[in-house]
Amino acid sequence: MPSEGEENKPIMPWYYACIPVLFDLGATPLSMIGLSMVAGSVYSMMRGMIVVFAALLSFIFLKRWYHRHHLTGILFIVIGIVLVGYGAIHKKEDNEEGASTSIVGIIMIVTGQIFTAGIMISEEKIFAKY
Repeated sequence: MPSEGEENKPIMPWYYACIPVLFDLGATPLSMIGLSMVAGSVYSMMRGMIVVFAALLSFIFLKRWYHRHHLTGILFIVIGIVLVGYGAIHKKEDNEEGASTSIVGIIMIVTGQIFTAGIMISEEKIFAKY
């Protein structure tokens, strides 16, 4: 039996639940293949980009504004991740094949994080109505 506040909520169409699933189908393979190309520590640090992409997508799709201290924190995250990515590539620079593999792995991980941010934002946008 629905509670007082839930009486007028519409029922969500079943196919709306497929949108986050489709994002996940892109995020998981990209992240795991990227993980196989870089060190585990680099993978863990690159996953921090989720904060940046979630903030960007929530600004675009959810019309959410951020204060200066939020943007400062995001800037520090970007600086840290750029330094870690540069360190991973620079470490393998003597072996050109290893450096290019690291670059591809980092690109795949970051792309996977864009999809993961898409999961979060689509869930928030869709499920806020239902």
